[in-house]
Amino acid sequence: CVAIDCEMVGVGRCRSRSILARVAVVDEHGTCLLDNYVRPTETVTDYRTRWSGIRARDLVGAPSFDSVRQRVAQLIRGKILVGHAIHNDLKVLNIPHPPALIRDTAFFPGLRRALSAASDRYDPSHCPSLKNLCKYVLGTSIQTGEHCPVEDAVGTMKLYMRFRGDWEAGLLFSD
Repeated sequence: CVAIDCEMVGVGRCRSRSILARVAVVDEHGTCLLDNYVRPTETVTDYRTRWSGIRARDLVGAPSFDSVRQRVAQLIRGKILVGHAIHNDLKVLNIPHPPALIRDTAFFPGLRRALSAASDRYDPSHCPSLKNLCKYVLGTSIQTGEHCPVEDAVGTMKLYMRFRGDWEAGLLFSD
């Protein structure tokens, strides 16, 4: 299995449309297999640096979207893919992945129960943040400033590995 996380920048007049700016893939041990900035395919109107950590200089000379997309597709093909709200990452990469091979830490009930047990501040009716899952379930601190996709991918992988047995067993009994 591998975990993925993307950082995006805003494009367009309203700056709300997202395109890929950086992507990281780690293996089940947290070893980084890929960490690439990506040359923008459109004019960036909002670097979202406060969250993305992306600056204009990071994208100068970066590899093309197509070359990075191809490499990511190669790395994830046929593997269990772990991520947090991973549909956003797959959408911005424009890569399909079999739903049966996706493990999304934003939606796994076991993680929501663990977070609820560890923090009385968590509202189970809301999607848990990766930051809070790591803080209360793993006891680790991430996203204390600008986001790092390697750190976020490692966090999702650690969450998955901690709950892997229950997660996979639950899939065996679901339709």
